[in-house]
Amino acid sequence: MKSVLIVCLLAIYQVQAQLTCSTLDCRPGYYCKDGKCLPNTPKLTCSTLGCRPGYYCKDGKCLPNTPKLTCSTIDCRPGYYCLDGKCIPKATCETIDCRSGDICIDGQCIPKLTCATILCRTGYTCRDGQCFKKPPSGITCANVKCMSGYVCVEPGRCVKQFDEKCFTVKCSAGHVCVNGVCVQG
Repeated sequence: MKSVLIVCLLAIYQVQAQLTCSTLDCRPGYYCKDGKCLPNTPKLTCSTLGCRPGYYCKDGKCLPNTPKLTCSTIDCRPGYYCLDGKCIPKATCETIDCRSGDICIDGQCIPKLTCATILCRTGYTCRDGQCFKKPPSGITCANVKCMSGYVCVEPGRCVKQFDEKCFTVKCSAGHVCVNGVCVQG
């Protein structure tokens, strides 16, 4: 009897080894792959998948909710400002180009002031769009004599002619370099 049982087991094994999907008929809810019946797993969709609280469904997967960032909930690092929950770099005069006739001050383009557009208070005069204190009456470079090594800059002010500290300093209109510093002149 033992020999019959062994033969039966060998026969079953041989039959199973020869099964293919073309010869195997799987029961409902199963499909055939590589000669084996495997359970069907339905494709997960957001309509069939229930996500736990704090998660949302996207493409059949539960993903954690991220809170909506607002300017009241985030702090931007220096040099940035918040706009619609995002940190945006602040404009600087190095990063923006002003249109012709405008100048940049603190990252903003403003119309360049001219003597035609500003009114100086009493005792001041306008030069290159800036108000300067008027010199005492009648004093101009035409009637001022500066000592040796100095030159006259309007309105009648003597400044050192050459200053090594001013070699690389560029002053704006109406200013001169004295000891490496731009001063009104």
